[in-house]
Formats: sequence, structure tokens, C-alpha cells
Amino acid sequence: MFDIISDASTAAAFIYQGDIYVNEDIAGTDSKVHELLHILMGAMKFKNPELYANIVSIVENLENYNDLAIQYPNRTRMDINEEIFVTEYAKMVAASADSNSPISISLL
Repeated sequence: MFDIISDASTAAAFIYQGDIYVNEDIAGTDSKVHELLHILMGAMKFKNPELYANIVSIVENLENYNDLAIQYPNRTRMDINEEIFVTEYAKMVAASADSNSPISISLL
């Protein structure tokens, strides 16, 4: 795996050929949710590209959008937006799992 995914040993989780791999030593709940969201967003992007674009573009309203976006060099704006969306939403889902609070996409 290390010859295909260069940061496989340091990544909390990643997707390879449709499977989610989780490094249990460093992954939190948000890591697992993050990768699952990528799969769901990929399906949405294929089935309903307009809805996908509308959802991931929500992150452009975040105050720290530019600071977050700089973490993803050499990617398209849509890919950056998806990465920020799944990261931030996964954090909310993980926090909600601990507190039993409902979550909403409107929180972004």
C-alpha cells in the first residue's frame, strides 16, 4: 500500500479503490466520517452535479475559507471546497456523536 499511497502510514484514513482504510492508531471518529462523506459526495457529484456544487460551495462563506483552502495546493476550487466541506462537517458529526445533539448542514 505504501508504494501507492505515499502517506498511508501517517494518514488517519483514506480511500483506495472504493475501500476506506483507517489507521486505528491515529484516526478519530471524524476521520472515518470524513472518508465516508467523500464517497457520498462522489455519488452526489455523479448523480446530481448541481446539488453537489451548491453544497460544497457553502464553505466559501466561512470566515477562514482562504486559510483552509491554502492547505490543498494544486487542486481545483471544487476539489478544495469538497475537502473543506467534508473536513468541517465530519468534525461536527463527530462532536455531535459525543453529545447526542442533532446536526444540520445549515451549521456551515
